Amino acid sequence: MTRSRSDPDRALASSENNGGDRDFTPDVGLGGGVNNNSQNVMALRGGGIDNINNVELKSYASEASSLFGNLRVPASLFAGASVGAAFAMPIGGPEGLTIGLVKRIYALLMISSLACQTVVVVVSTCTMGALALGAVEKTKSVGDLLELDYSLEWITARFFFLTGTGCFSVGSGIRAWITIGCPIFARASLGMIISATLLSFAFVRDTSRHGKDKLLHKLPVKFVKLLIQKAKKDWMFALSLLVYSITWTYIIVNAPHVWMWLAAGN
Repeated sequence: MTRSRSDPDRALASSENNGGDRDFTPDVGLGGGVNNNSQNVMALRGGGIDNINNVELKSYASEASSLFGNLRVPASLFAGASVGAAFAMPIGGPEGLTIGLVKRIYALLMISSLACQTVVVVVSTCTMGALALGAVEKTKSVGDLLELDYSLEWITARFFFLTGTGCFSVGSGIRAWITIGCPIFARASLGMIISATLLSFAFVRDTSRHGKDKLLHKLPVKFVKLLIQKAKKDWMFALSLLVYSITWTYIIVNAPHVWMWLAAGN
């Protein structure tokens, strides 16, 4: 007596006749969803859409702490190097407009690098401590954890690390251009530093596609927005933002005075 096939058996037999041992690859529609035929095949094999979308929630505190640690270590090295380099070219007597202006820009760049990397070290250290001691929410990925609970800390650490590294690189190029006596090797050294800096930031921009903020130029804008939101709730953040704004306003306002003073031969 021949046993009648059930519907699943008929579906499997039909699939085997049509495609042999072909893999059942889910068909993705134009809208990004899985088509009904693929749903039936996965259901026959014991799978289903629920199993694909069902991602286990767990704590990613250690992974997030490692990300901040990856920034804290090189930031400490850059901060230490910036301390000594900031005063390597003292501003003396009359040096002309070009040399006098370049030395002042160099000093400002190295002090900025020191300030930026100090922020990275402090923010990373404090956040790593909070991740180790506090109750961390379970999420689907480490990116979700950073986005939900440590968005400002993560954006701040990345933004100030990249800014501080850029200031240090540009300052090093300026120092090489000023201090190396041979013009040919001075320009060559400046070109090597510029090319290395551009290559580094090219890799930064390329690898940023793996994160949630896929466009690197949006990082400063996102940082400012998050900082303003935090400043509305915490007066310490508001005070730091105020001092930062006053400092750069002071620099911009007095820049023409420095230019004229150096142009006069002082």
